[in-house]
Amino acid sequence: MSEAPIETIPHSAREKLLKERYIMAIADQGDLLDGLGQKLLVIVMSVAGLYATALRLLPEKEAAAISLAWLLVTFGYWLLAMGCILYGIFPRKWPVNPHIMRRDPACQSGELGIEDFFTHSANHKRRWLLGAIGLFFAGVLTAAFTIF
Repeated sequence: MSEAPIETIPHSAREKLLKERYIMAIADQGDLLDGLGQKLLVIVMSVAGLYATALRLLPEKEAAAISLAWLLVTFGYWLLAMGCILYGIFPRKWPVNPHIMRRDPACQSGELGIEDFFTHSANHKRRWLLGAIGLFFAGVLTAAFTIF
């Protein structure tokens, strides 16, 4: 094996820019999911409000035919969806060691590295927002059953 140093070339301006954009994309995922959560919360609240208003505008005879159980299930799904959204977007304290970039997978401590923090935070938000989307659509489907 030779002892000669390995020759390298510096990164081009394009490669530096791509690397910076990649790092920014990782760091910005949490903010993007926060924005999505806020918009989703507005949608869930708007649909629930419009549905409640539409029910109030029904003639008394038709309103009496609607099953209370279906209404409770429908609004229950929407309430759970709002809870998931709020839990997902509220700030959470993560145990982060600022001296490491990535946690060693063999390490048993609960501390995250800096890159792990961004990944775990985004995954946490993504899971709760996907659950909220599922609950919201379940509420929309059950709302359809109250009409027929």
